[in-house]
Amino acid sequence: MHQILRGTSQLAELEIYWNNELSNADGNVLVTVVDADYPTTTILCTNQAAYNDPLVGKYTFELDPTFTQLNRVLQVTWSYTINGKSTFQEDFYDVYTPYATPADIIEYYNFIKNYL
Repeated sequence: MHQILRGTSQLAELEIYWNNELSNADGNVLVTVVDADYPTTTILCTNQAAYNDPLVGKYTFELDPTFTQLNRVLQVTWSYTINGKSTFQEDFYDVYTPYATPADIIEYYNFIKNYL
């Protein structure tokens, strides 16, 4: 599972292989982003992935802050056809807020030295 800080952007990336070689899809690559906890009711986006020309077989889709505004798990499904065969690939992205532990705060603010 990939991790993304809440409120930030990250590129979701797909590499398509055929016979152990990077290959382009026959047509467009479709990306569907859903909230993994509610996959049938919360479709966040269905869009076309960007083809990274001249990189054969590499596609991207930006998960921008509209997707990462809440702590949740995003399910990204890539749908495409290669050599006449329809297929898909799923990736999961954990959107999280980093929290500091009490030890981190004590060390950062140097509390021990200031109050002893």
